[in-house]
Amino acid sequence: MDFDRFKMRERYSHVRENEHGMLLLDYMTENFSRFDRDGWQEKIKNKRVFVNGSSADCSFVLKKHDRVSLWEDLTAEPSANLLFETVYEDGNLLVFDKPSDLCVHPTGPFYQHSLWFQAGRKYGELFFAGRLDRETSGLIIAARSGKIASALKIDRKEYLVMVHGKFENYVRASGFLLPDKNSTIAKKRRFSFQDAENSESADTELFPLKINSDGTSVVKAVLHSGRMHQIRATMFSLGYPVVGDKLYGLDESLYNKISTQSFSENDRKKLLLANQALHCSKLEFIHPLSGDKMSFESPAPWMTDTVGY
Repeated sequence: MDFDRFKMRERYSHVRENEHGMLLLDYMTENFSRFDRDGWQEKIKNKRVFVNGSSADCSFVLKKHDRVSLWEDLTAEPSANLLFETVYEDGNLLVFDKPSDLCVHPTGPFYQHSLWFQAGRKYGELFFAGRLDRETSGLIIAARSGKIASALKIDRKEYLVMVHGKFENYVRASGFLLPDKNSTIAKKRRFSFQDAENSESADTELFPLKINSDGTSVVKAVLHSGRMHQIRATMFSLGYPVVGDKLYGLDESLYNKISTQSFSENDRKKLLLANQALHCSKLEFIHPLSGDKMSFESPAPWMTDTVGY
């Protein structure tokens, strides 16, 4: 397989247990409605469909866990903020300051409009240590090889977050994240100090920094675990929804309105900010090769533009 990841896009899936023994053409036709049976037959014959990195014919018999890939030409994508900054570079590592409204990795309709793609065109394929949500801005580390990425250990990660309400006291939110049964949105989580079924441990230190005149607060969050939606779900569950957050903000119905394209100007005003006010502001780690202690800081863009802090 000699496709250039920066000239074509790979979309892939893995064969499930109940699909073991299927023919490749049947698998593509039954699972993906993008093309009909004749269309998939043409793609396979033109060597655009691969199994475990190798081309295969229509009658190839699939096994459980096989990786089936479709390589396709790059197409137009939704807009994104591509103005990231490279704050550090050496022969092994890079540190980027990512804006909000930019995915780190390709996902959904975003491929070229991802940090992985945009930085990769300049530096070659990169391996990111950790991730930031599309709307979360701030610092993120990338390695030039998977081996360096796996050896990298982050000693300290700090975020700045702006929330609704007066956050006045230090909180050590050491507890658990679990599905939010009160929400209609499946991926939404909540934080609890009590363990429960299907929970993950989560530990965040929360320091009050400033209370704004509009009733919002700026909080420093120090992570001692790395869970999906950890800060957003924790702040929401403690009674301090994140400003600009469609899922963990004041009104979760805004999340569905965006997906159904019924988001109005009045809805936008409720958010106060176009994107969630969450920013990775500090990273500290030991360089996996030199052994040097590395430390980087980044101000949140909304701290000066919106909060005046």
